[in-house]
Amino acid sequence: MKRGESGDSMFILIDGCVEIHLPNMVRVMSEYGSYFGELAFIDPMHPRSATIVARTAARFYQLDQKSMAHLSSVRPDILITLMRRTCTVMVSKEESLSMLLRQKNHELEGTLDYLRRTREELDQQELLAQTDPLTGLYNRRCFQAQIGRFMERSQETEEGLALIYIDLDHFKPINDQLGHSAGDTVLASVGEILRSEVRRTDLPVRLGGDEFAIALLDVNPAQAKNRALHIQKAIRKLDHPGHAVGLSVTCSMGGTMYRPGEETAGFVERADRALYLAKNSGRDTLCWR
Repeated sequence: MKRGESGDSMFILIDGCVEIHLPNMVRVMSEYGSYFGELAFIDPMHPRSATIVARTAARFYQLDQKSMAHLSSVRPDILITLMRRTCTVMVSKEESLSMLLRQKNHELEGTLDYLRRTREELDQQELLAQTDPLTGLYNRRCFQAQIGRFMERSQETEEGLALIYIDLDHFKPINDQLGHSAGDTVLASVGEILRSEVRRTDLPVRLGGDEFAIALLDVNPAQAKNRALHIQKAIRKLDHPGHAVGLSVTCSMGGTMYRPGEETAGFVERADRALYLAKNSGRDTLCWR
């Protein structure tokens, strides 16, 4: 007897030993009067729910539908007893199945919770790996990973995308005369300015040292230039340790707009050339290409 086969009879063990192979377990039967295939007693031709394998030579009584009809006329008490035992077994199986399902659901909930917490931890680790610890801005790694996606979105939505490179002027004397702690204070303050002047959809980045960048999505050239000048003014007014010894901090900026269809290298290089031009034009200025 194999699982999935149709059958119209049940079997009662006379002697021998058999294995009942269920989807999640294997039971062994060797006691006289043990029976299986009882679903056929109630629902003829119902697919078998188990596969039966004889472990030793075995003998059975077979009760088919004709035998059951005969019992109903000559020994209805036996038929009633069989029905009661069958129903008891079916209820027991249903309870076992319900318990198994609850256990599996509990295990699934635990697995999903573990996956969720693992994802959150991985997201947090990835966020830390792409964040500059001093300024709280994104780092060069993040910029390299994300600028291409910004360009794709700009091309798909036909929204303007600006890239502005920023380099602090006269920053080296602060480090040389006041120490790196003072320099770090300046960098952290510039980071605060950039975070406060951009939207959640923008990408403020510390590329390294005193070099920064901002990618501004959904802007036209006039809006992008205005944002850059506003940031430049805020940095010019920045209160920092260098003021005590007459050192000022300003910034040079180079900006450009993304041209649909161009490669990342061309877009980034144009902003870099604009910054170079600003630094060679007296500094504390904005050049656009």
